[in-house]
Amino acid sequence: MPERPGLLTRDFVVVTLAAAFFMISFGATLPVLPRYVADGLGESDVAVGIVMGATAVSAIVLRPAIGRAGDRRGRRSLLVAGALVTAVGMAAHVPASSVPLLVVARLVVGAGQGALFVGAATLVNDLAPPDQRGQAASYFSVAIYVGLGFGPFLGEWLLTRTSFDAVWWAVVCGLVVSAVVGLAAPIGLPEVDPDEPPPVARTGLARLLHPAAVGPGTVLFLGVVGFVGFNTFVPLHGEEIGLDDVAAVFLLFSFVVLVVRLTGSRLPDAHGPIVIGTVALVASMIGLVGIAAWRAPIGLYVFTVALAVGSALLYPALMAAAVNAAPDNERSSAVATFTMFFEVATALGGAVLGVVASLSSYSGAFFTAALFSLAGLVVLHVRLARRLEVGSPHV
Repeated sequence: MPERPGLLTRDFVVVTLAAAFFMISFGATLPVLPRYVADGLGESDVAVGIVMGATAVSAIVLRPAIGRAGDRRGRRSLLVAGALVTAVGMAAHVPASSVPLLVVARLVVGAGQGALFVGAATLVNDLAPPDQRGQAASYFSVAIYVGLGFGPFLGEWLLTRTSFDAVWWAVVCGLVVSAVVGLAAPIGLPEVDPDEPPPVARTGLARLLHPAAVGPGTVLFLGVVGFVGFNTFVPLHGEEIGLDDVAAVFLLFSFVVLVVRLTGSRLPDAHGPIVIGTVALVASMIGLVGIAAWRAPIGLYVFTVALAVGSALLYPALMAAAVNAAPDNERSSAVATFTMFFEVATALGGAVLGVVASLSSYSGAFFTAALFSLAGLVVLHVRLARRLEVGSPHV
């Protein structure tokens, strides 16, 4: 019996490296862009929110078309074109002297970001055996996480020493590097089996949302709301409980996520999406309820660990469930649908919890986020578990 190649092949490393360069570059804009809107353009906090949210709009709206393009033209085309389109959008930041012009530039960035992520995530799953796709998603997400962690530091460092325009051009250069590295990736067209039926001609909602990813994506959406609430309200919650600087809390969260995804990368494949998804959602609920109930700095630190464990396990397990349920020639569409649920949670979660916080308290927002995780647990066992048992692709 021939020995099966390992997961960390040359192609896997190339794809992950291209995505890491992209996320470092994209991450560098996160602390700089709000300051450019507020200080460089002299606009209000509302304008900051509009500009920051514009990226998610195009990333969500174009996801279905991006997925179909990846299935027809290959994943590498999304990887390279996504980086280059994002570079064009970032270059457009330089002459953008008003909020409307900046919103247009951010819409272009969102389109490129969506294409690159779908292309890279699909390629990673193409390259991984079916019983190692949870592990592949864990390793890939570590590169993304490191990029988003180092990028903001780099952006801050550049801004303190240069100017807004210099930061934009530096980001453009990083994105071009990502595209060049991406050229070395495999083309990523699915292998055509003559005995395999052609792709199903889907209509209506199924054309926009791949059925194989709707179940896992719904659970992801409900579970990610807690993560969004944590990022949004921990700084303000920290002030209320006597912790003015919450940088160490975010550092702890990131550290735990990275450790769990590296040391526990085999767990989703070994135990399956139902078991690991249950552990992830229960851990998230414990973390969110604990943060809300134990209103002290030590409580925030302790239950941040629980939330981080849940966040680390949920995405890889559900990604593997979505991809394994989709035909090979529809994998990009499934990845596009699955990741779109994450984008929607990011866009809506903060707004919903913000309303709850304004009507009650930050603790109320965390309790509400825990209810979203509870709803995810119900969907996981009532909908997803049953469909996995009968082997339906419409999970």
